[in-house]
Amino acid sequence: MEQLVILVIIGLISLVNWLMQRSAELREQRKHERSLQGIPEGNPFQPAEEPSPNPPRKDPAEEMRKLMEALGVSLEEAPLPQRPSPPPELPPIPAFQPPPKQKPPTPKRPAQRSSPLQPQHHLSSRIVSETLRSRDSVRQAIVIREILGPPKAFQ
Repeated sequence: MEQLVILVIIGLISLVNWLMQRSAELREQRKHERSLQGIPEGNPFQPAEEPSPNPPRKDPAEEMRKLMEALGVSLEEAPLPQRPSPPPELPPIPAFQPPPKQKPPTPKRPAQRSSPLQPQHHLSSRIVSETLRSRDSVRQAIVIREILGPPKAFQ
């Protein structure tokens, strides 16, 4: 068993070496083809020359003067812009304090009258009890309560 494991490891190492040699041969072949076509060596996606670092900054007033001259505006007509002064300091903002909680006033309910629009209590309880007799209707009532009921955070 140990000999089989050793043979497999040797086989894998040999395969990796062969793949590396084949890759090097292909690389050399591509390099030779590029030299025949006149393509320079190196990364084709990298620029051949590095751009020079940023030129030294000139005086902003001098640059503005040159711009004004290029636009044909004399310096006497248009004064150079001045830097804005810092805004005045504002007083600190006090910390936020929520208003005290007040209970909403309870609305007064008018005396209940039996009307065709308002079902009577015993009639509605009978309908609910008849509806909840089957398993499917109970399951549906639970789902509706979860959807329309209060959020879980408030329970």
